[in-house]
Amino acid sequence: MRHFGIHPNELRIFSTEMKNKFELFTEIQLQEIVALEMPWANNKLSRYEYIMHVINHSTYHRRQIVTMARSLEVIDGIANTDYNIFNSK
Repeated sequence: MRHFGIHPNELRIFSTEMKNKFELFTEIQLQEIVALEMPWANNKLSRYEYIMHVINHSTYHRRQIVTMARSLEVIDGIANTDYNIFNSK
């Protein structure tokens, strides 16, 4: 079953690839400060903080999508957005 145009297996594959890449960072690399300049924000944060931001921000958007779907009275086919349940086999 596809949810919002993406098959759950695609999300699992992407999640696994991301996890594998993040595991390669050493403690020193995670603590390294990285400058990120964008039109809407300029930040100098550690890699760890950016990783946490990606995780938190994606959670925010998953919840937005579910809220919008439920406001349109869509109840069938909404994937569970809890990360642990989503990745359960």
